[in-house]
Amino acid sequence: MMTSLAACLLASAPVFADCSDTDRRSVLAMRAQDQAIREDGVLGAVGERRWANALQAISNEQQVLLRQILSRCGWTFGRSAWGEEAEAAWYIVQHGDNLAYQRAQLGHLQRLIETFPGIPRKKLAYLEDRVLIGEGRLQRYGSQLELVDGKLVPFPISDPAEVDQRRASMGLGTMEAYLVDATAKWKAMAERR
Repeated sequence: MMTSLAACLLASAPVFADCSDTDRRSVLAMRAQDQAIREDGVLGAVGERRWANALQAISNEQQVLLRQILSRCGWTFGRSAWGEEAEAAWYIVQHGDNLAYQRAQLGHLQRLIETFPGIPRKKLAYLEDRVLIGEGRLQRYGSQLELVDGKLVPFPISDPAEVDQRRASMGLGTMEAYLVDATAKWKAMAERR
């Protein structure tokens, strides 16, 4: 049974009646394209600079289309919960390089999480770190990594002694486990190239 507060929030939430199945399929297709170009064989086949240029071009195109879709659908894609389309949209925003757009979407997600607590908080943590790094600030959750001397390390973290507590509050594992997992994935990709 829905509480009266939840009912009021849902009743006052904007209705995105223009969200079509085509919009939903488009967002899923964009995520598939984003992931495909990041897959192992692509980088080795085209070279790092061409790969980065292709990735940037695709990301820019996707950002333009996603803006239009989100203006029609909102983050819940006309539904009352986080679904696969929202997950796909998050990847597109996360992997883009338009800092102002990422910052705006971070604000939308923060407000959405307050209304719909079922949304994975870790998505907010990743995007917040991405925005902080883009602004030249210290990240909070250690989710953004860089390659230094052939080793993945986190970009500088605010109050690193407390990072595991902050990560846990957002549904993320420890920093140590994250680095082990990320390093294993990076090595597997490097070996396949």
